[in-house]
Amino acid sequence: MQYPLISEYLAAIRDAHDNLDKLSHLVPVLDNYGEPYRSSGAFAVVFKMKDEQTGKCYALKCFTEEQEGRAEAYRQIAEELEFVNSPYITFVKYLEKELFVDSNCEDDEFPVLLMDWIEGETMETYIADHYMDNHAMSMLCYRFCKMAAWLRSQPFAHG
Repeated sequence: MQYPLISEYLAAIRDAHDNLDKLSHLVPVLDNYGEPYRSSGAFAVVFKMKDEQTGKCYALKCFTEEQEGRAEAYRQIAEELEFVNSPYITFVKYLEKELFVDSNCEDDEFPVLLMDWIEGETMETYIADHYMDNHAMSMLCYRFCKMAAWLRSQPFAHG
């Protein structure tokens, strides 16, 4: 399957109310330039979306490249995590054919992954700001090890 370009996703998200199916109540959160707030990685672009009735923010992940078995993997992950109660895990839901995108692709409806939006400082930024603070670095190490120990005790892991 061919996926849209980030610029094509951006155009679709600008008019999210017309282009989303079950999630049409979500609106994009805009950055300082009036564009939908987004972050991109190797295989996807993530948009910050908001439910204006509840005020809750979500991460809407849109895929930019094919990954074999992705749909089934995300279905299994969402099913498994539905019953996990942990501060280390967030809500996740995979929606097939959720976003209409006007693109040069053969298809025009694409899957998305909906997750809770987590506000916070990235680990990279935190370390850059606190690397000289022994107490802060020790606490970060402790918390990270505690999280890693919890993850090791679970029947799943990222990636």
